[in-house]
Amino acid sequence: MTTRRDFLAGAAAAAAFTSINRALAIPAARRTGTIMDVKHIVILMQENRSFDHYFGTMRGVRGFGDRFPIPLETGKDVWFQSDGTREIPPYHRDSATSNALVGYGTPHSFGDSQAAWNQGKMGLWPKYKTQYAMGHFQREDIPFQFALAEAFTICDAYHCSITTGTDPNRIVFWSGSNFNPALRAQGINCTTNDSEPNNNRCWPNPSKWVAGLPQPQPTYKYVGSDFNWPTLPDLLQQAGVSWHIYQDMNDNWTGAMNGCLAFSSFRHAQPGDPNYLHGLTGGPDYLAKFKADVMSGNLPQVSWILPTQANSEHPGGGSPTRAGNFTDQVLDALTSNPEVCWVLAPNGFHRHFSGNISTMRPKNEPNPEIFVGYNIHDGGVHLQLRNDGNSHLRFTVKSNKIYGPLVAVSAAVSAATQPESPGFGPRPGVQPVGVGPVPGFRKAPDLSAAGFGFNPSVFFPGPDVGGGARTSWDVKVPASGQPRELYWNLRTTGGWYDFVITSDSDSNLYRRVAGHVETGRASVSDPGMGIADQF
Repeated sequence: MTTRRDFLAGAAAAAAFTSINRALAIPAARRTGTIMDVKHIVILMQENRSFDHYFGTMRGVRGFGDRFPIPLETGKDVWFQSDGTREIPPYHRDSATSNALVGYGTPHSFGDSQAAWNQGKMGLWPKYKTQYAMGHFQREDIPFQFALAEAFTICDAYHCSITTGTDPNRIVFWSGSNFNPALRAQGINCTTNDSEPNNNRCWPNPSKWVAGLPQPQPTYKYVGSDFNWPTLPDLLQQAGVSWHIYQDMNDNWTGAMNGCLAFSSFRHAQPGDPNYLHGLTGGPDYLAKFKADVMSGNLPQVSWILPTQANSEHPGGGSPTRAGNFTDQVLDALTSNPEVCWVLAPNGFHRHFSGNISTMRPKNEPNPEIFVGYNIHDGGVHLQLRNDGNSHLRFTVKSNKIYGPLVAVSAAVSAATQPESPGFGPRPGVQPVGVGPVPGFRKAPDLSAAGFGFNPSVFFPGPDVGGGARTSWDVKVPASGQPRELYWNLRTTGGWYDFVITSDSDSNLYRRVAGHVETGRASVSDPGMGIADQF
């Protein structure tokens, strides 16, 4: 019998991506079926590419085929952004006819990000991010990224942690917070002395690192005040969990790739200290050292890999092609020793929906993230749970049974490595073995619809998600406002529902309630979201 893993391995081989092919050829290391099967966590964080920018045209994910785009103040859908004078919808940056894969960076600081977000109105992205923010790629432009996403687990609800640039998000990525948690707990607003709204602390000036030299180094001077709350490496060290940051100290984008540089525990680390040895070392051969550690069985339990400027996905300095090649090399190194059980988590352009907003901070726009590993699903799967840079931190803490004062508000991405986890959906057109087509809608007691806060008289369940015919029900609500409950079986629609609620007595009443019921089992993506719109 040909398994999905066998099929994808053949497809990857045909696409000449040897590392993906080799990763797929290794059986999933499932012993307990939990994240405790993962012995090594390897984290590679790329940046400044939104989900739509890369995967907006992919089938079955929440890209340009989203059935529920945000409505703008103009009455049009969120696709029709304005630069202040004209509309600029998403457009293909065709690498076959232009040099689209390099250059064209967009602003990504606190001010322009907040202005583009516009309190959730989301209508002026090109005005503050330039017209290039609306450009996107297709499969033929970034074949490695598409092959990786379709072979393993893609997260289409992954967000930046904070609506601003590199340093602030990488500080959250390494510590769980961008603002002193003790002050936050007291309800004290942040200042630039105890938070990082823009790039500052991770850009030493000057930035010439001399290996083995005590700190402070005269040629490597930190900027801004020290942060004093613990980083994840600090907690790992205290718990006796091995860790290492693989990097070139003189080619990690002037330090910007390493969020730990904002913290006192690293700024004052001296030769021989764990934070110095594992967080402030490395030269041009660091990827070779990483592969050697994999081959020899000396890979730490938790590793971070920082790309050089040229190998990053950051527009201007790097490109998707070079970054894809770098990720390919990392995956090649990881698969060089089949005995090592690991999980790899690689991750301002316009994104059509905003993250959930908490009282702590707004979420930035969704970014592409792909989970690769021996312990994950066999591919063609996407994780719909909301997650961000905190999620890797929570996954690392959970899998290593570490407890400490880290701040996080998003879901752990542990679901991405567990079978039968809630929030999964195989994408239409790339469904795993055993998941058939989604049939039409049918009625049966299963879902309760009640408590909407008004008195609807007609429910229109929209079985469009399953391809069936629409059905309507008249619902008489008592004058006292007591709720009425209706039930439907959603097994045949993969757990998806879509209701329109109207009232005979109020022509202005129109409510649409659509979503997915999580049951703890693998499911399917929204069947109505399978094909991207054309602009």
